[in-house]
Amino acid sequence: MMPAVLNHLWQSTLFGCAVALVALILRKSGAGLRFQLWLAASVKFLLPFALLSTIGALFAPVLDPGPGLRTIGEAADRFPEFLNSGPVVGKDMTPIFDPAPWLLAVWAAGAIAILGVRFFRWRRLRSILRASRPLPSAGPLPVRASPSVLEPGLFGFFKSVVLLPESLPQTLRSDEIEAILAHETAHFQRRDNLWAAIHMLVEGLFWFHPMVWWIGRRLIADRERACDDAVVQCGHRRAVYARAILISCRTYLRSSLACVSGVSGAGLAGRIEAIMTSPAPGRATTAQMAVLLAAGALAIATPLLTGALGATAANGPGGGWASLFDSGPTPAQVAHDLAAQERPRIPAPFAPARFDAYVGDYELGPYAIQSISRRGDRFFAQLTGQNAVELYPEGGAEFFMKAVPAQISFVAGADGRTTALVQHQGGINLRMRRLSPAAAADLRARLSRRIAENRPSPGTEAYVRRWAAAAAAGRLDDSQMAHALARAAKEQWPQTRVTFRTLGPLKDVRFLRVSPQGADLYEADFQNRRLFVRVEPLVRGKEIAHFWRFMSPAEGSGA
Repeated sequence: MMPAVLNHLWQSTLFGCAVALVALILRKSGAGLRFQLWLAASVKFLLPFALLSTIGALFAPVLDPGPGLRTIGEAADRFPEFLNSGPVVGKDMTPIFDPAPWLLAVWAAGAIAILGVRFFRWRRLRSILRASRPLPSAGPLPVRASPSVLEPGLFGFFKSVVLLPESLPQTLRSDEIEAILAHETAHFQRRDNLWAAIHMLVEGLFWFHPMVWWIGRRLIADRERACDDAVVQCGHRRAVYARAILISCRTYLRSSLACVSGVSGAGLAGRIEAIMTSPAPGRATTAQMAVLLAAGALAIATPLLTGALGATAANGPGGGWASLFDSGPTPAQVAHDLAAQERPRIPAPFAPARFDAYVGDYELGPYAIQSISRRGDRFFAQLTGQNAVELYPEGGAEFFMKAVPAQISFVAGADGRTTALVQHQGGINLRMRRLSPAAAADLRARLSRRIAENRPSPGTEAYVRRWAAAAAAGRLDDSQMAHALARAAKEQWPQTRVTFRTLGPLKDVRFLRVSPQGADLYEADFQNRRLFVRVEPLVRGKEIAHFWRFMSPAEGSGA
């Protein structure tokens, strides 16, 4: 969860910086346009790009590369049996300090404090409104008079009312009061109270982020400038309007909440100068609008396109197994995850019926399925060709196994449906996409055909011969290994080299059979001993994983 939060924060920060740049370009345009830009920057904090990416994934074409390309094999991603062929990593058994709960507690305390203070301020302002009395009004908004010394302001989000201090007629002339009412009417027409409330929520949730508070100041400044422009354009005299603002700010108290729009605001001296001297705000030029529209389209289209392309890649040739050709996690990351996965866990309360949302088949490879099932109030995971392992609820959508140090977490899409699971074991985190019943049946049928044909996958015998002969000669041949396997083989090579010195030269390699999971099983006969070798079908001409062990004297040829 923490990486997702950090990604959202830096993406929102970058978006805010981009908005600031565009606002600078449009500094000579109307303040209302800049206000909309700052509002977009604020709302971005509530709208993760990941959500748009998920929506984009819904429109991605689902590609089926066909049997000719779906030859990855499942062994590189099979946890229980193939951990011995992965990287050799020392286990750090020291307790892992997880800062997430502490950070969550600090965040919650800050959010509750800020939102709580604002809630009580809102209640106090509501009590002032209830104590007010209605006044006759010829304008579009009802007007009420209050005995308080609160400045003239607009209350409410949809059914709004203008609240004036009872002493205002003794403080301002009638034309000045009309200018003040015009200002509040502009706030109402622009829905400023509603937008301010939304940003107050953003400030409460992201109180630790300085950009959020800076955006809040820009929102207030530009909304007041926009209302000033509207009052002047309505025909009110500049001097009269400026004097009304100055007297109101000097005589009455400013509202404690931004969602109660008054006549005061940040940068009062600059506002008065703008009211008295600035010409009517210019409209954005065609070029400026083109830049603005292009930036907005890019901000929305980028995560949508990323989600669509990401889903296409995941469903296309190689799918999620393309990571086997990448560098993958570092040994330190694997060690950290391994220690976290092996820490003790205690089952948490869980309603069994909730597990039905997770029941189904998840693709681990072209011949392997992780089946999730429920038997009464017990939950199970069963990998193709292996026994079922019971799952225990850990909290939320996370479960753990007692039989082996492994966990499973379920992933939901934008519509709330489960789309994948992630298995955490052996220092790795493997994502498996959910299969439809038809796709699962097709996968099982292909595995049955492969087992019935019992023929080695093209290229695997040559690979085993090359690897075994080179190892017996005291050198590592990783020329035909995918990156992840090559890295693991290099890390293990010091131990492997010592072992292979005792084997003697390679004499022969014999194909045994296809495993229940669709892998190729071989017997490598050396001068002094024999090895059992299991390899996966080649992908892009590369081997993604293999496993070997010594064969006992009791195991004859064809074992």
